[in-house]
Amino acid sequence: MMKTQAEYIGEIFLHTSKLNTEQEKIKYLRSVSNRPLKMLLRYAYDDSITSNYKEVPSYEPDDSPIGYSFTGLHKEYKILPYFFNTEQFIKNDKVRDKKLRNLFEVINWTETAILEALILKKELPHISKELAFKAFPDLMEMK
Repeated sequence: MMKTQAEYIGEIFLHTSKLNTEQEKIKYLRSVSNRPLKMLLRYAYDDSITSNYKEVPSYEPDDSPIGYSFTGLHKEYKILPYFFNTEQFIKNDKVRDKKLRNLFEVINWTETAILEALILKKELPHISKELAFKAFPDLMEMK
């Protein structure tokens, strides 16, 4: 049976990687659809949202099992605009880097991989741009 309750973003990506067909992935993503996931996908795949980062700041990864970290992307997604060309972008490099480093250090390692790809504007693991837009045709309308 497919989970439909809220999950950690990292768990959604891991579960998606285990599905075989595009239709299974789309059905699953829609069943776990939530604002944090859709906002994260929008920031990843909306070409009008850009990042100045060429590499992420160094950090000490959190090695807690998923669900045991201090927080997760499902809670912290609201600060994504601080790191991209938005009205909320933190212009001071040191302040912005510190905030990003702190975020990396309090989320599970599976979610840091997702966040790194997001910040560097690389394709996310297991959920391609094409799959994201097939699952959520309204992605660009997210605010």
